[in-house]
Amino acid sequence: MAHEISHVFAKEGHRVLFIIPGRSTRFRFTDNNFSSLQVKSFGEKDILIPQLNLVSMRFVLKNLERFSPEIIHLHDPGPISFLLQSWAMENHVPVILTSHLLPSKLIDFGGKEAVRSLGSLWDTGILKKFLFSFYQNCEGVIALNKIAEEDLKDFGYSGKIFLIPNGRNLSLYDQKPLPDILQKEKKLIFVGFISERKNQHFLLEVMRKLPKNYSLTLVGDYLSRKYLKKLEKYVQRYHLNKVKFTGKVPYEKISQYLAESHVFVSASTMEVQSLAVIEALAAGKPIVGFSNETIDEFIDDSVGYNFSIKTSPSDFAKKIENICSQSKNDYEKMCRLARKRVSRLDWEDIVPQTLEAYKILEESARQEKGKAKRDKKDFLEKLERFFDFEEKDSLKSNKKRFSTDLFLFLAVIFTSLGAGFYGLYHLPKILPKTIKNTPKYLSKIVKRFMDFT
Repeated sequence: MAHEISHVFAKEGHRVLFIIPGRSTRFRFTDNNFSSLQVKSFGEKDILIPQLNLVSMRFVLKNLERFSPEIIHLHDPGPISFLLQSWAMENHVPVILTSHLLPSKLIDFGGKEAVRSLGSLWDTGILKKFLFSFYQNCEGVIALNKIAEEDLKDFGYSGKIFLIPNGRNLSLYDQKPLPDILQKEKKLIFVGFISERKNQHFLLEVMRKLPKNYSLTLVGDYLSRKYLKKLEKYVQRYHLNKVKFTGKVPYEKISQYLAESHVFVSASTMEVQSLAVIEALAAGKPIVGFSNETIDEFIDDSVGYNFSIKTSPSDFAKKIENICSQSKNDYEKMCRLARKRVSRLDWEDIVPQTLEAYKILEESARQEKGKAKRDKKDFLEKLERFFDFEEKDSLKSNKKRFSTDLFLFLAVIFTSLGAGFYGLYHLPKILPKTIKNTPKYLSKIVKRFMDFT
């Protein structure tokens, strides 16, 4: 989503600096309006952990100073975002965050097992306080729907809230022809990461209840190899020969997978506003899914079915059969209604709403800047002083390692949260021992960082 909207802004004549994790630290100028800055990172799949140290932070901040943004738009509470937010506070630049998670339901996104591995660190409430501090230091937050807006209020966020849904390039999906519902093979599809929260195991149980002429394509890479193996064993055990795992698929090919399918199915238990569901509706797919934030927002009997998570595989399968046994006219009517359901989510509708939010925050920032006294000390100097710990606090690590450890810890936690909590399953594997086993040490670091910001 962040990739798309940044390019849309650039095409409309706005200067954009896009800062993301990458395989190397580098600056790349693309055209007159769009440039990108990558920070060297490591990790697996789409969970990239930025290797932030004084060298890379200086590189980011120097380029940020040169670019001189009027507003900073964040999309996750990761370490790069913390760095940009701190710079923005120092320079009186407004910060807006698109909240892709429900902050007050942090644990419910599927990280309970991993959070328990953090033991006393989680019990101290430090992570919750840190997340709250991050939100409070944003002048504005974009809520993707009413559910997200209410959650922000319940969480205690006191800044400006803008209700702006996710946008997509709808022409990639709504211009393709609809499949023939009268063909013998009925094609089901799910698009998204293979993970326990997405609950693909239930979809396999549903396939056991459907006639042999039904197929299921699971489009997306796995986040947990263990969970993928579990699904593959289930497929082999029950001879589900019509189930296909595609693995990672280039984004531009997803619309074709959707176009060839008859029904989109989802058993995901929590989705703030799923891009996959929006894309499926734009492609004219009826959707049968478990109740969650996205399904509740978009799906009713006119475009599919919204099931309770306690629904049996048999009942779920019956609804799929009902949709696929409709007449050609009735099926295509449902498909047209599905496309209409998300017709307001094209970028040409979302970008003006986002720009209006920017203008409101910029005007407030100008007023506040006139009242504030600018600290003459350089931000980089302050950042270096923050990491200038005495040897007795460093656990026999040098200062560079110490600074990297802090941001690595924040990266593992908050980049995982920003990625939909998928990465929480990997916490015990990638959390360094010097961090994992020293909650008191971390408490001291995080408190000092919170004081700093």
